[in-house]
Amino acid sequence: MKKRKLFIALAAAGLVASVVAGAKADLFANGTFNEGKETAKAGKAEKSGPPPLPFAYLGKLIEDGKLAVFLSRGGESLSVAQGDTIGEYRVDAVSEAEITFTYLPLKAKQKLPL
Repeated sequence: MKKRKLFIALAAAGLVASVVAGAKADLFANGTFNEGKETAKAGKAEKSGPPPLPFAYLGKLIEDGKLAVFLSRGGESLSVAQGDTIGEYRVDAVSEAEITFTYLPLKAKQKLPL
């Protein structure tokens, strides 16, 4: 019972401080009444997509009509072509405008603009 009174007192104090400061007050902005179920669902939704591409574009070279693209991952330099697999990523397509990868664990497509 004491915790409930303390919460109400703190919420009221925050409401008064917001009104005094001229801001719109939302008494329940920081409170949750569903015991974190919505935030757990939101966290899972965010994690369900692939991670950001770990590659950075360095340059490209066209030699004998073949396009070679140079990338970096961490401190490592790579030359990639269509069909290559680099860790958990497969290179699906290489064009002069972008590289299309598939993140294999989720079979999710990602593009790296050049």
